Amino acid sequence: MNKVLSMRFLGMVFAMLLSIGQVEAGEKSPSVELRSGFSVGSRWGVHAGAYANVPQSRLFSWQTGVLFSSIAEWEQAAFQLYVPVYASFHFPLSSVTKVRVSGGAYGGIGVGMNAGPTMDIGVEWKNFTFNAFGFLDCTSNSAHHTGVSFGYKIDLGR
Repeated sequence: MNKVLSMRFLGMVFAMLLSIGQVEAGEKSPSVELRSGFSVGSRWGVHAGAYANVPQSRLFSWQTGVLFSSIAEWEQAAFQLYVPVYASFHFPLSSVTKVRVSGGAYGGIGVGMNAGPTMDIGVEWKNFTFNAFGFLDCTSNSAHHTGVSFGYKIDLGR
């Protein structure tokens, strides 16, 4: 019972943060970023996914999405689905280029369930993105999944 109430409370807080941010963001509109790339580390493979970016201000946004990855260790191959939630900071370099630094947590399912911290560093040029990311699995001997991806950002407008 307490667990259900805690989850509802966290959900309400998250919804309030999103609604406050929409007022602050003013002209900023949400966007969807489609990505694909390859992964290395204790697991290697290719991946594809989609991320939603919800601006809170000109320099900060919440970002979440799904990343579907074909992963392999030297003995086996499998599939993994990652669901990260990031706090994203945007640093403009010019009118069309910015650096994005994101950190947060993720949950995953596929080769067992896993969770842990995640980080994503990217460069946006117009609507194109280049990202380097990492997931640290805290549920099993600190396995990690890192990679690079290329993407295209679609502004959803108001």
